[in-house]
Amino acid sequence: MTIHYANEGSLTWLDGLAPSSFPPKLPSGVQLVFSGDRLGLRCDGFVGALALSDGSTLRIKPKIGEVNFFRLLFKAEGQLSELRREFEGFASYAVSETRSIDEVVAVSLMHSASEVLRRGAMFGRSAQRVRSSVAMGHLLPVDTIANIKAGKADPVVSKVRQRTFDIPENRLICKAVNIAHKYLTSDEKVQFSGVVNSYNRRFSGSKDWHADLQLVEENFSKGRYGGARGYYQKTLMLTFIVLGASGINSFGSDDVLGKSLLINTADVYEKYLRNVMREAYARKGYLVTKGGISDVSLYTSGSYSLEPDITVYKDEQIVLLCDAKYKEPTSSDHYQMHAYMRRFGVASGILLCPNFHEDSVTERVFVTPEKQVLREIHLPLTNLRVTEAALASLVHDYGC
Repeated sequence: MTIHYANEGSLTWLDGLAPSSFPPKLPSGVQLVFSGDRLGLRCDGFVGALALSDGSTLRIKPKIGEVNFFRLLFKAEGQLSELRREFEGFASYAVSETRSIDEVVAVSLMHSASEVLRRGAMFGRSAQRVRSSVAMGHLLPVDTIANIKAGKADPVVSKVRQRTFDIPENRLICKAVNIAHKYLTSDEKVQFSGVVNSYNRRFSGSKDWHADLQLVEENFSKGRYGGARGYYQKTLMLTFIVLGASGINSFGSDDVLGKSLLINTADVYEKYLRNVMREAYARKGYLVTKGGISDVSLYTSGSYSLEPDITVYKDEQIVLLCDAKYKEPTSSDHYQMHAYMRRFGVASGILLCPNFHEDSVTERVFVTPEKQVLREIHLPLTNLRVTEAALASLVHDYGC
């Protein structure tokens, strides 16, 4: 298979490719550029793999480096502090094998899914109707009487809660395993064929993927994947990455489907910031959330809801208001934050932006005629330890 390479955030000239090689509907941020007979690609906001119509694949590399991007993924989709050992192996594998993002995620998922089978799949309980000669569980009298009158054998009908492996977690992993299988090498497909076959044999498909994802997300937020079943945590985290990148998420389908595995870097960046801050402030009694504790709209009629990316509360009072911008902020970004500040009644707001060129935190301060203060804080994504330390001190440095 022919592989072409492009870099996130820059223009890459692609010799030998024609416009017809690309899907007719590209995601926002992926743009074809023409200069005479040359074809180029400018990609902002996506990394991963894009399947082309001629059978080749376009790899889009993250501009912050693959190890740093993997760290963002782990922090955005899981709890890195609880998965640190797995992350180190994940990242070192990516570097040592020089694998692409989609391949590393796929291989890591297959290993984790294999461990789930080896250590034992989770199960739930479902109510099922059972006929027998004696009552079992909850008796269903109407059905039982009808069977007795009809002279049927084993007339007693009961509703019994029986163990089942048909639960959202297993259905989602099974779906992700089948998607990830496409990104393996020929040898790896042979190596993990038993895993794929076992999942397809043991676990059924879902009638509602989005409902399953929402339930698992809720369980994640409540910390229900620890303890004896802790090995499910990493597997489900990788499952979310694969499914989300393939157009399956809890909010509805995206435009990016099929064999492409494009990961939205702005979404990963936003989740990363929020999870780092949530982890840093949880022990200090702060609540870090997307939006607000209650719904807030721009107008009294309820039109145009306002949902800042990161809102920090202390005793139900807002102490920090932030928005994530995976780019250089524009005037519209400033207008948006100003609207948030006025509507939420706070005197300051922060735009959290990436710094791709330095290892230090930089800051720009803007003051309105009403003395409201808006800051652009540029965080070094080439040095995530510095970034995470800065995020952990935002409330102390700038909180209301």
